[in-house]
Amino acid sequence: MVDHFGADGITVETVTMNEDGSVTPTGETTTLAADSVVMAVGQHSDLSLLATIPDVTVQKNDTVAVDATTLMTGAPGIFAGGDCIGGARTMTTATGHGKRAAHAIHAYLKGEAYVHPESHPVVSFDMLHLPDYRDAPRSRQPERTLTDRAGFEEVTGGLTERQARYEAGRCLSCGNCFECDNCFAACPEQAITRLGRGKGYEVSMDLCTGCALCAAQCPCHAIDMQPEPPDDHAATGNLGEPIAPASFKVRA
Repeated sequence: MVDHFGADGITVETVTMNEDGSVTPTGETTTLAADSVVMAVGQHSDLSLLATIPDVTVQKNDTVAVDATTLMTGAPGIFAGGDCIGGARTMTTATGHGKRAAHAIHAYLKGEAYVHPESHPVVSFDMLHLPDYRDAPRSRQPERTLTDRAGFEEVTGGLTERQARYEAGRCLSCGNCFECDNCFAACPEQAITRLGRGKGYEVSMDLCTGCALCAAQCPCHAIDMQPEPPDDHAATGNLGEPIAPASFKVRA
């Protein structure tokens, strides 16, 4: 956080990040040599309109009080996010607030209470089946030469629409099914059924033998094999090993 700017340079104060996203000054400062400073993180909001609405609370630090889960203010049906509720005051934080508020607004309009779904387990890099992906190097954005960087024009030229779509296609989709049909094609028992574009697949547990070929063929580890609970009445072999799931059926 910038504490002072003058002819002797810029004094920056170290802050700590609180759980709610707000910051607390520590009193520890560092002086850096600088002849100009561009303030580009966070803005103060004009809250004069919200201050006139009953049940909307504008706090002493010029931020709006909201529910931590739904981002709804004290006035039913009015939501807030981004810089006007404080916190990190960054673009990524504001984008996250927008997504969270959209879920809450959708539930509110349906007369329901929004409940955030449980997060999926993290799929690490070593859990992916990368041989199933082709090499796709990152696109390079054109940059202005140092001699051309005299004004406030963008330094990087960005991407064309074709390049942007290519970059989106480079996503490895870690842990998230993108309907590549590998599992559908690999299942020897035809236990997997397509549900239609955007709807994923359905696995018939009566037909599945637990061979795990689908999981082995899934490039992004969207399939996780889980052991079946023990069944005292399941058919076993000479060594006591299960020879088939208790509910296993043969496709007619």
